[in-house]
This record gives sequence, C-alpha cells and structure tokens, in this order.
Amino acid sequence: MKKFIILMGCVLLLLTILSCETEAVITDNDLVGEWMFDNGWIVDFITTEKGKIDTVDVYWPSVGSDEMALCDVTLSKNILSGTYAYQSSSGEMDEKDDRVISIMLTIENGKLELKFTGEGPINGWHFKGGEQILEAIPMP
Repeated sequence: MKKFIILMGCVLLLLTILSCETEAVITDNDLVGEWMFDNGWIVDFITTEKGKIDTVDVYWPSVGSDEMALCDVTLSKNILSGTYAYQSSSGEMDEKDDRVISIMLTIENGKLELKFTGEGPINGWHFKGGEQILEAIPMP
C-alpha cells in the first residue's frame, strides 16, 4: 500500500509538471501595430477601442495586384482564432468570406513568428523574422 501511495504521488507530481504552461503568453499590447516579415509581407494588428485585437490584415505582393487576407479574430494566450476573407487590391473578393483560421504566435528576441492553420489559401503559411515597423497609438 505504501508503494502505491508513493507511485500515485509521483504520477500526480509528473502530471502537475507536464500541465505547466511552457509557452509565453502574448498580449494585445505585444502585437498591436504593423509588422514586416522576412518575405516582405506586412501584417497589421488592429485593436478595438478597448485595446483588444479584433482584426489582423495580411498584405503581400502578387503578379498584377497586391493580395490581402482580412481576418476577424480573438486572442487567447498565443493563438489568434477567427475567420477571414481573401481579397485582391483590384477589389476582387473571394466568394467565401468566413474561412476559419488560427494563427499561432511566437515572439523571440523581439521577432514575431506566425503559423497559419485553417481553411483556404492562407492555410499552412509560416512567417518568420517579423519586425515591428509601426506601433499603433492605443485607442482611449
């Protein structure tokens, strides 16, 4: 019985250690503004009047026009989740404007990394080396 209690204590200790948060929590203030990535693409993090990020706009050059993904999101720890619409600068809008997307965020040494998973054309994108090029002024 004593061995069983010790074993259960070790199992509980191991579960406690494994359940500890290993990812740094990213806040709205860490992201707000405009970021440029190694591939030349630009990502804007836009906040509501309460200072919460609710929009992420991704811009990239394409042959003949610039393309963009307009994302409506919410931030939880280091993940932005929501939906997006895909649009070209010529005004052509994708017929489906509610594709599901999750964006995993990592900031290391001041550089932002984004990993996109979800539906449609931006699924699987992975941006590295993001540098903040413009800080937004927080809304009152």
